[in-house]
Order: sequence, then C-alpha cells, then structure tokens
Amino acid sequence: MKDKSVTLTGWVHRKREHGGVIFIIVRDPTGVVQAAGHRGQMPDAVFETMQQVTVESSIVVSGTIAIDKRAPTGIELKVTKFQIINLADSEWPLEKDAGEAFLYDKRHLYLRSPSQTSIMQIKAGISRAAHQFFDGEGFTEIFPPVMVGASVEAGAILFPFKYFGSTAYLSQSAQLYEEAAICG
Repeated sequence: MKDKSVTLTGWVHRKREHGGVIFIIVRDPTGVVQAAGHRGQMPDAVFETMQQVTVESSIVVSGTIAIDKRAPTGIELKVTKFQIINLADSEWPLEKDAGEAFLYDKRHLYLRSPSQTSIMQIKAGISRAAHQFFDGEGFTEIFPPVMVGASVEAGAILFPFKYFGSTAYLSQSAQLYEEAAICG
C-alpha cells in the first residue's frame, strides 16, 4: 500500500496550515484520511488551490500513500494533484471542541462527523440483522400510517400540520393497525 498512487473524491473535513504545509482531512463514505501538501514539493498552482479550499468543499485529490504515525489514521496522502469540485461558500460553524448543545442545534451538520457516521452505520447494521432474522422467521413487516385525520387513542396529544390544505396529525400509535394486521 505504501507508495501507491491513489485518487480520492470526498469532502474537506478539517484543514490547517503549518508553515509551508497544508493538512487536509478528507472525508468520504469509507472514512477519513489526511492529505498533506508541501510548498515547493508540488506545483505552486496546486498548493494555492489547497489554500483556497474551505471546510465541506467537495474535492478530488491525488497523491502517493505514505505511512505517518502522526496522521490521524497512521496513513497520509502526499498530494500531487488537487481539484475543487464545489467550493463551500461559508465558514464551517462546527469547531473540533464544540459543546453538545451547540452540536445538537446544528444536528444536520453534525451528522457529517466520523463519530456520527459510525453510529449510523452501527444502527443500520443492527436494523439489517433484525430484518434478516424476522424475515427468516416468516414475519412480514407492515407500515402503518404516520399521518392521520384524527386521534387514534383517547387522550393523545396531537401534533397538527397542514397537508394539501387540510389539517393532518402525526400518528402516535401504530397499535390499532398492528392489531388488525395480526390476522392478515
């Protein structure tokens, strides 16, 4: 693997500049890897493009794999080519040490982090295993409505919303439909 040339497509997860070196953590669906660009060891235009990129920009980066224990994954990509596909036009609001309350307020962005991606992958694996088990046992999954026109349980607190000009409610109980489906 060492000294192998690769090309990655992903997003800029983090970026920092230290002297004549730019470190970019590249994120794709498989994980993260550190890409490093050294001034003087690459064309000036490539280094300048790396300087311009912002967090969450989509990129294509090519380079040579190197083993470096200082890199977050122990592997570093020595950049030879760097292309910005789409430059993120605003400052990224999530900092490395942001508090939980702030992260939950920015949940739609926090979901892009490696920790949250790992949690989603674990949940998906558990769900997949449960589906496989129950399917193998002959069960049929049903899909009760999530929108209703009225309360399905006495005393329920309803959450109304407009649906094609009418008022609809989020269903709070699938039990009524599940009981009817048992005999199906």
